[in-house]
Amino acid sequence: MFLFIVSISFIVITSCKKDDDSDQNTDHDVPETTKVISDVDWDELVEETDTTDYTFVFKQNPGVDEGDILVSSIDGGYLRRITNIKTEGEYIVIETEFASITDAIRNAEIDYSQPLVVDQDALKTAFLEQGVTINEEMLKNSDNTNLSFNIDFVLYDEDGNPNTTGDQIKMQGHFGNSTEFSANVNIQDFVLQELSFVYDIHKEKSLNVSCGIAAINLEKEQRIARIPFHDIVIPAGIPITIQPVLELYAGVGFELNSQLQMGVIETVDYTTTVSYENGEWSTSKTVDESFDYMPPTLTAGVEATAYIKPKLLFKIYRVLSPKVEANLYGQLSAEARAIDWELNEGFSAGVGVEMKIWNHTLFDFTANVIDLKYAIAQGTIGGGNAPVVDFSGLPLTGDAPLTVQFTDLSTNNPTSWLWDFGDGNSSTQQNPSHLYSQPGTYTVILSGTNNNGTDSKVKNNYIQVNGTGSSPVADFSATPLSGQAPLTVSFTDLSTNGPTSWNWDFGDGNSSNEQNPQHTFQSEGAYTVQLIVSNNYGSDTETKYDFIELTEFFWNDVFNPITGKTWMDRNLGASRVTMSSTDEQAYGDLYQWGRLADGHEKRNSGTTTDLSNSDVPGHGNFIIASDDPVDWRNPQNNNFWQGIAGINNPCPSGYRLPTIEEWEDERQSWNIDNAIGAYNSPLKLTVAGRRGFTGELGNAGIRGEYWSSSVSDPGSYSLSFRQQSIILPGVRAYGLSVRCIKD
Repeated sequence: MFLFIVSISFIVITSCKKDDDSDQNTDHDVPETTKVISDVDWDELVEETDTTDYTFVFKQNPGVDEGDILVSSIDGGYLRRITNIKTEGEYIVIETEFASITDAIRNAEIDYSQPLVVDQDALKTAFLEQGVTINEEMLKNSDNTNLSFNIDFVLYDEDGNPNTTGDQIKMQGHFGNSTEFSANVNIQDFVLQELSFVYDIHKEKSLNVSCGIAAINLEKEQRIARIPFHDIVIPAGIPITIQPVLELYAGVGFELNSQLQMGVIETVDYTTTVSYENGEWSTSKTVDESFDYMPPTLTAGVEATAYIKPKLLFKIYRVLSPKVEANLYGQLSAEARAIDWELNEGFSAGVGVEMKIWNHTLFDFTANVIDLKYAIAQGTIGGGNAPVVDFSGLPLTGDAPLTVQFTDLSTNNPTSWLWDFGDGNSSTQQNPSHLYSQPGTYTVILSGTNNNGTDSKVKNNYIQVNGTGSSPVADFSATPLSGQAPLTVSFTDLSTNGPTSWNWDFGDGNSSNEQNPQHTFQSEGAYTVQLIVSNNYGSDTETKYDFIELTEFFWNDVFNPITGKTWMDRNLGASRVTMSSTDEQAYGDLYQWGRLADGHEKRNSGTTTDLSNSDVPGHGNFIIASDDPVDWRNPQNNNFWQGIAGINNPCPSGYRLPTIEEWEDERQSWNIDNAIGAYNSPLKLTVAGRRGFTGELGNAGIRGEYWSSSVSDPGSYSLSFRQQSIILPGVRAYGLSVRCIKD
């Protein structure tokens, strides 16, 4: 039994006053081309809003012209430049593109501070993990300003059965935090001169984390709450609309094979600031921390961390802008032979801002402004008795090959183990599993050691392995069975009667001894695949003729004389160079960001809701991911597709995914900034659509969306074009087109 305790008690006092209580000082000047539409007029005049490309349908013209900046504070706010106004029947259709605050304001000096109020209407749609509740009485008694979470939920369940609790990692306690948010902005002649965001945070924590697993190596993080606050509207000549959201993540990291108990209580007050002035960024911090602890007791081999991570996000006109994240943790470590231990307490806090909403520069600044780790207790474990060794095995008899699970039953906490299985093999694990391949009778010996001595247990003729059995029957499957070269294929062993060895021949001169290998075929052709399986009773062979069929992927290079870059002349998976912007034979495949060409990219590939915990999922299904961060891989990996030698680069040799800067250079070289300009460019880009994170196909013949290799964290950047083009971050579970650039 393993018990790990670290406490977190949050009194979230994210308080928010009414508008007339806010602390504000604004001096502003906006041009005549900035048109603010009141909430009342918006409700009366707007018939429909398309949030895909932000096209608005009005019952009548609200007094705007092409080129004007349209501003509204409704539904989280809109800040858009009008690109086209047209009449369709009795309605006025207004098409828009992205605009920044510095487009809409000529001069402004803004000094604004307002606490946060919980939006009771939005709270009805708030996300709370099962076992996480809000203290409604405290919220009611504080005018919707004090937010406190009670926590009692299972973070990890090894067997997936909620009725067996001995294999669960469980979090219990409560969590609170108070944050004051202030903004200072100085804009002169449409140019951002100064910008700063200040966060004053008080934090208290007390969280119990219990683990009933005797030996585990695990890292697990899970979002447990997402709470929206009431919109903040800063009067600055235009209504600057801010949507604050608090997200809570709970996590643990365990690498242990011993018993452990500890607890930490901590209080922290800290201020973090991120500032922009004269084209440079800077950060500052102040910290005041105090803590108490319960000394740990343990035996050996421990690395354990438990934490709660609050993320405070601010969307300005629906665009992520100032943000703060704190990782609050308790950590204990001990050497593998149970002598020295060290208890640490600390937190790291980061702040950042995405500059796209403030000016035209696409710039995401994030800095870790606080990183504290204190060793608050150290000690040495000594005294006590030498271990008394005992063990059990299951099963004790059976046909070869026989797998036996051994369990250590020793007392007095041994810290190291040495098993002798009687067949020439050994193990130093506490509870090993061992395969007996040959018939026979085997004597098993276990020796256990701690600081106070060593003991051994011998069980003579303990395991009986019988010599009867059947030879295996070979069979296998693979996916995908066909595609363009190069093609990565996942093979699955379907053999029966317990084979113990595998020998694959892929028909292209390559082989494997893995049970379920993955292999990449490089050239056009039909490949015969053979599998030979064996055990102690014989072997069998399965041969599948012309099983894998590859067609050659041909392409030529195209050169853009303006950018000086050479590209492939078609999308990955396209059967020809496009004849038009809507040429379906030139659409090609749709890749999830960071994946190989393993079959998932085909528009008719199957789907699965099982996220992958490895860089190569081992199948050709499109992975559906509906929860944040909407990525097919868990945990995420930001190192995919980084250059020719990057992990999972799907491009042919000598080619790679373009960076977002290279896409921007191409976009700037177009004669028209829309889908027509994309097709008229040397790359002849098509409107191939995309595959959503639910697996549904959409926008084919309407919009083009192309991945870059650049990471936006937690998403990745892409190029999108329809009536206009834009560089924007997207979730990695999307399936988008890939066009490769020559390195």
